[in-house]
Amino acid sequence: MRGENEGRIMNLSDYQSKAMRTSPPDHDRIKNGCLGLIGESGELVDLVKKYLFQSGKNSPVPVDAITKELGDILWYCAELCEGLGVQFKEMCPIVEAVSCEWNERRAEKIAICLSKDAINAYNDYILSIRPNEPEKISYLISDILIRVSWFASMIGKSLSDIADANIAKLEARYPNGFEAERSMKRQENP
Repeated sequence: MRGENEGRIMNLSDYQSKAMRTSPPDHDRIKNGCLGLIGESGELVDLVKKYLFQSGKNSPVPVDAITKELGDILWYCAELCEGLGVQFKEMCPIVEAVSCEWNERRAEKIAICLSKDAINAYNDYILSIRPNEPEKISYLISDILIRVSWFASMIGKSLSDIADANIAKLEARYPNGFEAERSMKRQENP
């Protein structure tokens, strides 16, 4: 079950610059990144919960919805990297080698761990105000990217597939780069 964008596999070193063309100018990228990770990881947890308890036996895994949420998590990781002055590609050296099959318990555990990492990033960086100590939050970004890669693998995709899908969504939503009005009045499926 490879991604529908198979021929478009992005070099992950390009992801940060492509993602940041849809980032609003002049804002606190670290705080936005942390809060965004908390929200998006919560949406992933909600998808897993709905799959486990509302979809019924033998329902297909919601691959498209999971891909979207994983892409949004990637975007906020890139936002954090930008705010910290580090390169997204530096956080990704080992994550593409992960391979695992869908497992409900593993999906639940990974989604919960993603949320925990996002909350820890906020607590460790924002609440303790450590602007000159990006190392700890960098480790959390690496952990988040490993978990995203595991989750992607469970739905038959790679981290590059998730990045490609996210950039395609953002390019359709913001063809000229970030626009505040389009952000506030956007349609969910451009």
